[in-house]
Amino acid sequence: MLQKISSTIGIVRTIKNWRIALLDHAGLLKRPYQCKIRNGLNLNMRSGTDDRHVLFEIFVRDCCGEAEIKPGAIVVDIGANIGCYSLKAAQKASCVFAFEPFPANFSALRDNIALNHADNVEIFPLAVSNKSGTAVMFIPDDDSYLGRISLHPGRGTRTTEGECITLDEIVRRADLDKIDVLKIDCQGAEYEILYGAASETLGRIKQIITECERYDEPPEWAIQALSLYLQNHQFKVRTHGNLLYAWQ
Repeated sequence: MLQKISSTIGIVRTIKNWRIALLDHAGLLKRPYQCKIRNGLNLNMRSGTDDRHVLFEIFVRDCCGEAEIKPGAIVVDIGANIGCYSLKAAQKASCVFAFEPFPANFSALRDNIALNHADNVEIFPLAVSNKSGTAVMFIPDDDSYLGRISLHPGRGTRTTEGECITLDEIVRRADLDKIDVLKIDCQGAEYEILYGAASETLGRIKQIITECERYDEPPEWAIQALSLYLQNHQFKVRTHGNLLYAWQ
């Protein structure tokens, strides 16, 4: 009960039209709506989907807030979904590179970028992994879980294909001499992305904030193993639950 009260207070403090947002969080809204954030951003929302959870995590809980974005920063957002983190980062960053492979999410991302006139956000309909090329993406059976498309089986029986790029290729194509913040929320591919990146690429990253999925195997697909790997590459690491924050 206390957690619900705290969440409600957080929504009221963060969102101007909090009444409709609360209806969505309660599962009582059956139509799309526009969420007006008190920091000046507006987001088109698909009611009854993961959109409401992503918005809550980014704006109300500020789960990525440990990764400080300074004016002029370069940000890479892997798993951009509808653009919550990309748009928040763009309020300070000089450029945000946002990657979202699932067509329905990419369309919502594009619309939200346009809605907020965020000209410093570049969007790409690509997945990110440890190798480039075409890959199978697994779609949850429940259409309300639009934010849980994964390169790994287990989320649902439906599949689609998407194009992949590596972190090394992102750095090379964009000619990035640094990434101030790398945010990753890609339903399990975080391990391939970071393990597959060259040491030179990792050396250009100042901060990483990633959600880590839990797998029984292989053993390196675990937040503890990834923490140790990043520490061996000169990062300091802090974890909280399934979130990993690394900086150097």
